[in-house]
Amino acid sequence: MKLYYHKTDGGAEYLTSSFIECPNGHKEGSFDSDYIVRIDGIITSDAELTVKEKTSKKHHNQFVRCIENIQDLSGQGLYEYVVMLGGGLCGSYKTIKYNPKTKKFKVHNHIDDSTTSWTAKELMDKKLCVIGEAMQKRSLIAIID
Repeated sequence: MKLYYHKTDGGAEYLTSSFIECPNGHKEGSFDSDYIVRIDGIITSDAELTVKEKTSKKHHNQFVRCIENIQDLSGQGLYEYVVMLGGGLCGSYKTIKYNPKTKKFKVHNHIDDSTTSWTAKELMDKKLCVIGEAMQKRSLIAIID
């Protein structure tokens, strides 16, 4: 099996069994994989293998790269997200719903049970909300399966 390398902005390193193709043609490891190896320390002795159960569902978790991804997923009834923190060691779970009538995003933070509504501009402002920065750092993942 061929594995593809992925390094998060936080420095965590992974090898995965599937990839996404970058605009420059590079194949980068994707968390939408059956096999994920997290590399901690020395790869020959400190790697941990995670095997996901195979699923018959059409969709899998995916990186959210822009506001339009959230709008599209919300239109499909998909609202659950995780912001990966600490290089992928932990996550902050959120429910994000987009209302096309008000053009606002309702963000519910599971950790403290708080809810806030944001415009697209506010959602992307890192002084107000972590979502925009998470998208830029490829740390926002839609939980689809």
